[in-house]
Amino acid sequence: MSNGSQNKIDELTRDDVFSELKSLVNVFCPFEAVGMVGQEIKHSHYLSYILNPNRPHGFEDKLLHGFLTLVLQDAMDAGERLAMLNLNNAQIRREWKNIDLLIEIPRSDGCKGLIVAIELKINAVESEGQLKKYNDIILRNYLESEWNQQFVFLTKNGTVPQRKTDREIWKPLKLASVVHQLEKDASVAGFFGTSADMLTAYIEMMRRHHMGNPEIKKIAARLWNQHPEALDILMRHKPDLIGDVLKELCGRKGEIAAEMVSQPRYDFVDEKSQKKIHRFSVKSWKQIDGLQIGDQTILDSKNLLVIEIQIVKHEIRIMITMVGGGEPRVRKDFYEKIKKEEKLQGMHSKSPCMDYRDSWIHLTSKTLWSNDDAKDTEVSPEKIVDESVVKRAADFLETTLPVYDKVIGEVFGSPSVIEGKNV
Repeated sequence: MSNGSQNKIDELTRDDVFSELKSLVNVFCPFEAVGMVGQEIKHSHYLSYILNPNRPHGFEDKLLHGFLTLVLQDAMDAGERLAMLNLNNAQIRREWKNIDLLIEIPRSDGCKGLIVAIELKINAVESEGQLKKYNDIILRNYLESEWNQQFVFLTKNGTVPQRKTDREIWKPLKLASVVHQLEKDASVAGFFGTSADMLTAYIEMMRRHHMGNPEIKKIAARLWNQHPEALDILMRHKPDLIGDVLKELCGRKGEIAAEMVSQPRYDFVDEKSQKKIHRFSVKSWKQIDGLQIGDQTILDSKNLLVIEIQIVKHEIRIMITMVGGGEPRVRKDFYEKIKKEEKLQGMHSKSPCMDYRDSWIHLTSKTLWSNDDAKDTEVSPEKIVDESVVKRAADFLETTLPVYDKVIGEVFGSPSVIEGKNV
């Protein structure tokens, strides 16, 4: 770093405004210490604990009542319905059939019970078909004749569900609204002790990381106005662990193949890649003439199918993609067969795509590493790839590629995989 750059940074760190900012953010927080900030599962665990009136936190049913009042505020006769339910009988379930939070309050005094399904997103995005799946599960297990049902999509910004039909069922709710409600109920009740201190720490952590703090925003604006060059330098040198993990992983295709022990070993061939997207294809697939109908403007080959490892928002994902090119009839035939086979195999399947004409379509995918993981670890990219990411990629391909081999054989002709070797 040049002397000029160093001087700019020294000026920034000596500024009293910078010291003021440090005093606001440099506080001990138990939730930050256990890596909770961006990890949805830990938020769900904590919320399920404090909302459960039968846990020894001293909040009784007051936080649950406030939360349900917030969730049901647009429902007719919500207050009357709540008054008729015994909240002490509530059960708070975590990850029941993969639903983040499920609040179940049995019927009492002749009124229906109440079931509230909550899907929580911090930095992750909604998976296609996820909300419909959960809605169907609730409808099968909690009959409308016996239960009032409420579906809540709880996100940082009050994001609405992607699908129109889901938007009609799932109520979007901001995390900030929940935090404000918790703070209000705690203030009115005058809670004290360890549980109350932890709740205060949780609320302050949420403000620092997920809600925006007006005071911090004001100080940051002053620093950007007075020290733009120094802050630009720091931004250019900001660590990018998730990008470094992707870069490290991209050169490890041989190790991924070596991990695929229960299926014939596949050889992978590099395709044209970009900074945040690394592409490769299966060597045996490139030897099938019928499959060589893809758009070559982006790839090195004409292969219709390509494996991609890329950064998508806050995650590194591996996916099998059908590129542009080929006849719409052939593309439609392959797409429908692979979706049917995925369903039979119990694989994760994206919602149906009706555009088979010439667009790129991501077919099957898996998250290998997320930005939440990156925030909460200090290990090197090499160790991350060694200890988890290569294995996850291999597991995905070991399960997925034989399914694709089968469908490719039906549509284009069989890949040449004999005694574990591609020929």
